[in-house]
Amino acid sequence: MKKQKLPEIEKMDCSVEGIIEITSDHKRIISENGSALVIIIIAGWCGNCQIMAPILQNLAFQYRGKIKFVMVDADTNEEIGKAYDLDVLPLFLFFNKNSLIDQAKGTVPSSLLDKKMKALVEVSSNNKSFN
Repeated sequence: MKKQKLPEIEKMDCSVEGIIEITSDHKRIISENGSALVIIIIAGWCGNCQIMAPILQNLAFQYRGKIKFVMVDADTNEEIGKAYDLDVLPLFLFFNKNSLIDQAKGTVPSSLLDKKMKALVEVSSNNKSFN
């Protein structure tokens, strides 16, 4: 059976509703993003990632239309791990336009992620600097 070549960026059904999963080319997603973006770096074997999945689903629903959520598997996209000195999973990267403005690592309380996302929405909508 001949294998088909996958497209450079592939949208897939994820375990977390409201979050797009990409398999490559995260740099293009970042550079072409015009507003608030959260990239979540995960791995299928990661227990912390599985713990955070329901929290992420709730936040993706809460911030739908305000923040774009993208999930990247660290095992299939090693480049992103190297680019952001990945040492703990999951890794949350918060971007405004194409600039990294904040991050969080590991199992993070939902209240802290919510606070960071509220700040990201405000920065994105007002073009203010992040504090």
